[in-house]
Amino acid sequence: MKTSNVELENELFKSVYEKTPDYIKDLNLMDFSNNGEFTFTLKREHLKPYDKDKNPEGLNLEEWFANYAKEAKVSTAGIRGPQNILYPEDTRFPINLVGIVLATLAKALVAKEKYKGKEIIKVAGREVRYNSELFLDAIARIQAANGIKTLVPKDRKSIPIWLASFLAFKLDLLGGEYITSSHGISVKNATKDLNSQGSQYLPEESLEFVDKIEEIFKETEKNGTYEIKISAEDNPLIDEKIMTKLNDGVDLYVDYLKSGVAQKINLDLIKEIKDKIV
Repeated sequence: MKTSNVELENELFKSVYEKTPDYIKDLNLMDFSNNGEFTFTLKREHLKPYDKDKNPEGLNLEEWFANYAKEAKVSTAGIRGPQNILYPEDTRFPINLVGIVLATLAKALVAKEKYKGKEIIKVAGREVRYNSELFLDAIARIQAANGIKTLVPKDRKSIPIWLASFLAFKLDLLGGEYITSSHGISVKNATKDLNSQGSQYLPEESLEFVDKIEEIFKETEKNGTYEIKISAEDNPLIDEKIMTKLNDGVDLYVDYLKSGVAQKINLDLIKEIKDKIV
């Protein structure tokens, strides 16, 4: 079981571990510690509920998707929810690795259909919640496997949501993916989808990829399986160099502010204030 240097966090880990059934603990659907290319095979059995005897491979993805689609119809700040912080493949929770993979693939397929023959570039970032690093890795590698270039910070470290949003707009990208649950409790997480303006998806934008997930499920039901390719970790379409050169966008943002509200005349007025708050 995962451990921490913080006693209270260890209590959280212990609670999650004890409440997680063995069949979830034994899942090994996708191994992202594998730095090379690999394929995840979605099976018809995964769509149905788990049954120890009748369907031991069940993940109940149909029920997960029904709830996910319902949230997508009204959400304007990402599709968020609790997760199993120790076992991220646990599809009993709204946010899980399988769901992240399916949503990312669906968004990639929609983008390729809408912008056929064009170079597609997106930014991807994360903050520090449980499994955020794993989810970022999954997003970047699935997008790369589908020919989408993804700009990520050096060493895929964290950047703030507002900076990812700014970069999507300033660099004229197709959009971005950001992993955070903002002010939600620590065990929650979410993917916030950014469009080319840096704005978070409106429901009608989310429904495009929700429909694509439904298509994937129908094909899986019909054929029995559906293969999802994951690129190597060092795929050249996963680009850290641009973000490194841009200082993760900080310098661009400073220039942007200086061209607007942060001009010298305004800064001087602030400096002259006698009763400063800070």
